[in-house]
Amino acid sequence: MSAELRELQMWLQRAMTSPPDNEGDEREAARIMTPGTRMSARERVAIYHHSYWARLVEVMADDFATVKYAMGAEAFTALAHEYIAQFPSKGPNLNRYSERLPAMLRDRGEAFLADLARLEWAIVEVIHAEASAPITGEALQAIPQERWAEMCFQPGTALRVLELDYPANAYFQAFKDDASPELPEAEWSCTAVYRHEHVVWRWGMTPAMATVLQKLLAGEPLGAALGALQSDPQMLQEALQHLNGWFKEWVSRGFFAAVHAP
Repeated sequence: MSAELRELQMWLQRAMTSPPDNEGDEREAARIMTPGTRMSARERVAIYHHSYWARLVEVMADDFATVKYAMGAEAFTALAHEYIAQFPSKGPNLNRYSERLPAMLRDRGEAFLADLARLEWAIVEVIHAEASAPITGEALQAIPQERWAEMCFQPGTALRVLELDYPANAYFQAFKDDASPELPEAEWSCTAVYRHEHVVWRWGMTPAMATVLQKLLAGEPLGAALGALQSDPQMLQEALQHLNGWFKEWVSRGFFAAVHAP
C-alpha cells in the first residue's frame, strides 16, 4: 500500500468516526474531495460520517430495544454515541459490537438498566451461539441410581443463566406485550435464556432451581449442588421434590451437552 493511499484511508476513517457534532473541516475536505453539483466536499464527506454513526446506533438499538424503551430514545442515542466514541467499530462483523454496554451501564450506576442489558445481550449471544448436541433421556436412564450424586454435567453452548438484582425478564416480557411497563423496584430474579429448535426462550427460575442448575453448570457434581441447599430446608425440600421434573425439562430443552463421572 502506498503511503499516499494509506494517508487518504486514515483521513477518511477520522472523518467518519469523529464525534457526531464534528463533521470535519471544510477546507480539509475541499483539499481532498471534489465538490458535487449539489453538495460541497464537506457535505459529501458528511454522508459517510452520518452513515457510520447511524448504523452503529441502529445496531445497538436492535440489540437493546428494551433498554432503549426504558431510557427513552433521546437518552439512549446519547448513550450509544458515548459508547461508539469509546469503542469504535474495528471489524465488518457487528454481531458482538454491543457486548460492553451492560458493563458500561453498571459502571454508571444504572443497576436496573445494566440487568436489563445483560438479559438482552444474553439473548443476542444465544441467537448466535453454535449449537451443541444435547444429551438424551436414554443417556440419563443408563446412569445407575447409586452414581447420580457424583455425576457432572457439561452445559450446552446455547444457554445462559442470569442471576439478577431486578426482575428484568418480567419487564422485558411486558415490553414485548406492549404493556408499557414502569421501572421496577429491586427484586432478585434468575432467568435461563436458551435456544431450542431454532427459537430463543426465557425461563424464570425459583431460588432452589437456580442454585442447583448454576452449580451443575459450574461443573460441580449433583450431590454438591444439592448440598448447597442444606442450610435452607425449604429450598432443599423443593429440590428433592421436583428434581426429576427439572432434569426432564433441562434435558429436553438442551441445557446439557454431556454427562460424566469425575
